[in-house]
Amino acid sequence: MGTEYTVDTFLDYMKTLKIPKTTQFIHSDLLENISTNMEVLDTDELTENKYFGEYFRKKSIKSQMIVIDGSNVAYASVGETKKRPLVKNILLMVKHLQKEGFTDISVFTDAATQHRFGDEEHMSELKKLCKFQYTPGKEAADKFLYTYVRQNGCLLITNDQFNDWKLKDSWVAHHLNHYRCTFIINEDTVVLPDLSEKIKSK
Repeated sequence: MGTEYTVDTFLDYMKTLKIPKTTQFIHSDLLENISTNMEVLDTDELTENKYFGEYFRKKSIKSQMIVIDGSNVAYASVGETKKRPLVKNILLMVKHLQKEGFTDISVFTDAATQHRFGDEEHMSELKKLCKFQYTPGKEAADKFLYTYVRQNGCLLITNDQFNDWKLKDSWVAHHLNHYRCTFIINEDTVVLPDLSEKIKSK
């Protein structure tokens, strides 16, 4: 193990680099050392620092917490011609994630979607397996989704690229893709990439 750095030591070092407020550059060798000595740091203080907070958020993605873009998943059936949102799709995704070891699963869905579901009979089962909620009426679920991800450091299941929001919010533009996980639902099968590549356990 190399030299152990305290928060004060690290902050003093950052000041000597005279890094502009707008840059995202961080000294890679020092970060590597710090990432292997997390126990000597006040990580809450680190994650609030504008220079390197996002680095530590990404290093500590919660391995058991995940949020699902309910509306996006509900409409995602391959070959579905009627394009009606399906509760079954969300249910399939939740069950798949549970098999992958996720125990804290939230689902945010646009309020308007609840009047369009073609299989409302599955809703009671879904609500037993996850924390399901509709976002406030006339409010886009997207904003609640990326805010939840930013606050909790968890993965996001969605095929939405959030392009409109990337133009409005710099955090979304620069960081959301790191947490975003795309998928395919084909009949009763969920296909997800290996999420372990994104998960960095504490």
